[in-house]
Amino acid sequence: MSTRVVNTPRWARAVSQFSDLCKKYDIEINEYKQVYRRQLNWAIESLLDGSFSEDFFFTLPEQRQKNAEVEFEKILISHGINPCVYEIEYGHKKATAAFLLQCNQELDLDHWLTPKEVPSKQEIHELTVELIKEHGYDDFREYQLAMLHKFTSLRSFVKQRYKHVLSRDTKQMEYLENRFFMQCRDPNRHPKAILEAARAKVPAGRTAGLTFIELGKLKQFAKDFYPGGMDALNSDLGLSPTVPIPDFEQVRTNAPSKIELRIDEINSKIDRITAQINPIRLEKLRNELGKLEAETDELQGCSVNTEILGQLEEAIDKALDITPGFLYFKQWSLPEATWFKIGITNSPERRDSEQNVLPVPSQTLYLVRLDSMEHARSVEKALHSVLSSRRVVGAKNKEIFQLSGSDCKAVLTALRDLSDRLSQPAELDED
Repeated sequence: MSTRVVNTPRWARAVSQFSDLCKKYDIEINEYKQVYRRQLNWAIESLLDGSFSEDFFFTLPEQRQKNAEVEFEKILISHGINPCVYEIEYGHKKATAAFLLQCNQELDLDHWLTPKEVPSKQEIHELTVELIKEHGYDDFREYQLAMLHKFTSLRSFVKQRYKHVLSRDTKQMEYLENRFFMQCRDPNRHPKAILEAARAKVPAGRTAGLTFIELGKLKQFAKDFYPGGMDALNSDLGLSPTVPIPDFEQVRTNAPSKIELRIDEINSKIDRITAQINPIRLEKLRNELGKLEAETDELQGCSVNTEILGQLEEAIDKALDITPGFLYFKQWSLPEATWFKIGITNSPERRDSEQNVLPVPSQTLYLVRLDSMEHARSVEKALHSVLSSRRVVGAKNKEIFQLSGSDCKAVLTALRDLSDRLSQPAELDED
């Protein structure tokens, strides 16, 4: 390429000529660099030295890359290499070679047509561990806390320069020392800064521990650079430990099928019926029944008062028409806090659709069915009384509480015990 000389008549003519070409492709000359990603001066100098190619300078970047990829695949085929398996067998990226071609650079075929020696993941990991041990660290966690660098970043560097690091190349080792074995100067990675940033996210009066979701961008710093991780961070903040959430895939794998659930339900019904059968009591009832059948019915021959009978049956129907009550335990996950509610309803489906507490979806943690709304209201009042000190002030709802992990677990255990007691059959008197 010739030396650039501007502000000459020849340069001005070349600029004018190139401006006309830009109009042909419906762009302004000052837009050329952004649209075609070529240097404007390069194009004008090519016009001056006679090497200008309209196809080269006026092909869009995406099309240039596609054309270059096709050209590189032709090179591979001409050397008996299958382009479909090239990247796997040779370890080179076709897109990188194509990029060099579309920049008019000559490819070093000895490099691109020679399989690349790629170390295994195990070899990369072992070499990385060896490096941190040479600097006095027993494991990656100790290294991260001391240097405030991520172990994965160091391993990525080793992967990119595996041969140089393995041979302890002087230049690469100097860079490695300065980059990964001098403590990071980013103040956000220091435990003290992480603790203060986390403290700013804790609302007044909160006792439940923070979760990774609540930390947001601070999550990765806390995970990688805070000694003891989240449990230690919550402890230093004076909060209770968070309740670990089971892995979804593990829960789904271990969950029973619909058929298994139905089998368990039927077996439970059989067990309840069997438990209610008392052979001794049954024999006594049979003897009593036999005696009654042998006695004369004193009312035999009397007619039935149909008016009274109708009133009696109507009264019995009204007495038996008791609406069951449901006691529910719900949770709302907010960005700044987690709220819980203990309430009652005669229709759980309707209650779920009302959404009258918070503008975010709720999660029902437990639901207990009682014989009547009176029973449900009585249990609800008892639970509210015990948890009164944990009621959220200013929530405009006396059923809203803020609970720690251990508090939540206590409520769930109490509700499960209540459900188990309600499912137990009543004992029959033997007398």
